Amino acid sequence: MERKRSGLWLGAALALMLVTQEARAQVPPNIPSREQIAEKVREVLAASPEETIELPGVCKITYKKIPTDPQRVAQLLGQQMGGQIPAGVDIDQYIRMYQPQITELLNEALTEFGKIEALVELKIMSKRIPVGEHKIGLVFDGERPEALVIGSEALRRPVAVSLKTRPVDLQPELKIEFKTDPNMREGQEKFELQLDFMRFQARSKSKIERVKE
Repeated sequence: MERKRSGLWLGAALALMLVTQEARAQVPPNIPSREQIAEKVREVLAASPEETIELPGVCKITYKKIPTDPQRVAQLLGQQMGGQIPAGVDIDQYIRMYQPQITELLNEALTEFGKIEALVELKIMSKRIPVGEHKIGLVFDGERPEALVIGSEALRRPVAVSLKTRPVDLQPELKIEFKTDPNMREGQEKFELQLDFMRFQARSKSKIERVKE
């Protein structure tokens, strides 16, 4: 699954917890190591509540409602660390300094955050998605979600669902919805996937549809 560099909300959250020589006077003693911080970040993401949505008889998606508000993530990290966020920290400076580690953690977290269960055979364009469970993840271009990627052993190669995006207000957490035609007939189901994430709302460029029997 392709991994692209991204500089999302987690940058700010991690930045609040990372320390350099110049800023040591601003932080509590016994600051955790980078490895400990990375472990706590993963724990925060793993503890995100799950949400399940369903298009009855056609498709079911279960995903992590990953927090996308930097202040909320920072608060969760502070609770995990048992400390306080130091005042007056230059967040942008830390983001630039620790971008490689931030990017690695983001890619790891977002390339797999849930599963899609095809209750019937589906297709998007000429690509088929067989009945069964498949992993889902996101690919980014900067902060913009570019594609939702579906992958499993049942697929010869991952299926990338290209996304079209528009800017919105900062979203508190990842949200996924099915978008269907209200006049859709049984046996002819088609749908788009809509994702709200950070400061973008993304929708699949092509419809995913039920394969006609």
